[in-house]
Amino acid sequence: MRHSQSEALTLVASGYPDVQRSLNAILLQADEVLVKPFEVKQLTGLLDKKRLTSKPSLSPAKEGVASILDRDLAILMQRWLARVKAVKELAALPLPAKERTTYLPKMIKNITARLRATRDLEAVDSPSQAAIAHGQSRYRRGYTAPLIVQELRLLQVSIFETIHVTCPPWISLRSCQTL
Repeated sequence: MRHSQSEALTLVASGYPDVQRSLNAILLQADEVLVKPFEVKQLTGLLDKKRLTSKPSLSPAKEGVASILDRDLAILMQRWLARVKAVKELAALPLPAKERTTYLPKMIKNITARLRATRDLEAVDSPSQAAIAHGQSRYRRGYTAPLIVQELRLLQVSIFETIHVTCPPWISLRSCQTL
C-alpha cells in the first residue's frame, strides 16, 4: 500500500494486543494498530487527523508507454539513427537520414495505436502498412533480410531506451543520453 498509495492511511486492527503483532504491523508500515474492540470515535479521530495532516502527493503522474513514444518521437528517431550509423554494414548503404526515417513516424504511430487499443492478448494484428513499405524500401535499396532485421532490432532497443529514459522536452538529446 505504501508503494502504490503512499498517502493512504494504513491501519491494522487486531484482537490480540501483544507486542509482537504490533511490531510486525509497524514493520509492514502501518500508521496505527487498533486493538479490538475499539470505539468508532477512535477510528474517526484517526481519519480526521490524517485528513488534516496529509499533504498532496508530489509524485509525478504515471505516463503510459504510448504517450512517451508520441511525445519523444524525435528523440527516439535520433537515437535510432545514431545506432544505425554506428553499424558499419548499415552505414555503408547509401541512404540519406530523411529517407532512412521516412516510415518511422508512421510505424511508431501504429505501435502506439496498438498499445492504446483494448484487445485480447491472443489477437493477431495485421501488419502495419508503414512497416511493409519500410521493408520494401529497404529491399529495393540493397538491404538483405538480416540487415532489415538488424535495423529493426536497433529500433526496438531505441524504443526501450526512450521508455526507460524519458527526458523532458527542454533537455537536449545529448544531455538526456548521459542521465
